[in-house]
Amino acid sequence: MKRIKLVAVMSCVSLIMALGCVSAWAGPFDSLTEKVKGAVKPQIDGTANKTKADTQNRTDDASNKVERTVRGPEPGNIVFSTAPITPDNPPKLANSFKIGESIYAAAYLGKSIRNLSSDPQTNKVYVEISFWTIQKPLYSYQKPSERFIGFSAVNLKGSLLDKNVLPFEILPTVEKIKSYSNPEMDYRKFGKKNDGPVKIAESLSKLDAGQHTIIFKVKINYKEVSQGDFRIEGEDFSKLLALAENYRKGEATQSKASAEMPKAAMKDKKLEEDMTAALKASRTYNDRMKGQILRLVIIDPEWMIRRNELTGVILHRYIRAAAAIRDSGGECRVWNLITFQQDYVGGRYQKTRFDGVGDPVPILCENVK
Repeated sequence: MKRIKLVAVMSCVSLIMALGCVSAWAGPFDSLTEKVKGAVKPQIDGTANKTKADTQNRTDDASNKVERTVRGPEPGNIVFSTAPITPDNPPKLANSFKIGESIYAAAYLGKSIRNLSSDPQTNKVYVEISFWTIQKPLYSYQKPSERFIGFSAVNLKGSLLDKNVLPFEILPTVEKIKSYSNPEMDYRKFGKKNDGPVKIAESLSKLDAGQHTIIFKVKINYKEVSQGDFRIEGEDFSKLLALAENYRKGEATQSKASAEMPKAAMKDKKLEEDMTAALKASRTYNDRMKGQILRLVIIDPEWMIRRNELTGVILHRYIRAAAAIRDSGGECRVWNLITFQQDYVGGRYQKTRFDGVGDPVPILCENVK
């Protein structure tokens, strides 16, 4: 009997210990379950938030594009058209173009160009016209950004300075281009590099196929005064290189047609004859300038004296002229800044001699007057 009781007691003890172990193991499993639930919940919430953010970004981008492209002829805006824009009678405006269409622009400034400059009394104002493109974001949480393409520098003068609207050409019709024949707009030129439509066409020719948003900004006195944008679409933007070359040829033709002989600042027949003889005797004339001298004018009003910096003793005096020369092919050029010099020896000035020359400018022979 005692043995039976002992077995029963030991069985109860074993059961109690087993139950304790089960209870001890249940705790970690419950904790692990809660941890899994906690990990899954933030992941679901994160996915929901990312989806919400992406949706918001798309909404913001769409709103931004609408805001950028809808512009009218108001101060601070640049408007666009397929035809030249006359401020008093503007044509139908547009904000979407295809490769092959002409594009013209007009910047509405709010004030006259002269008043926007640093010097209201000036007779020339430097203006920068920059162009940008919208660059797509790499990631969904980013917004589109502006990427600089280039800029054109132009000096404005004459009646344009008193205007509060600046019309300019972007991709004009080749036969009707006026950017390089307008005497009141002088685009920067360096060698064969031309600002204005030539540079714009060359720059846009590097765009990939598809649709692009192009932004134009006008700066006067280093301050942005007008901005506008349009969309342009095409399969092959490299075609614009040929257009740029046509613009360049048009620029050369227009520059030649509008070129004039410089005005004489001094008239001295004897000195002009001496200059002509000295020029013909120079190696520069025989190597580079050779041809028939049609006309020579003195462009300085008087001689300029050069002295020794230490002693003040007169070294020589110099004066400049311009000469129109027709080459063997019948083409005429004006050679500017031809410098002549007379050395000072023994208390008197010596014989006139050639000292240097600037770059030539093509001119119609009939314009040599």
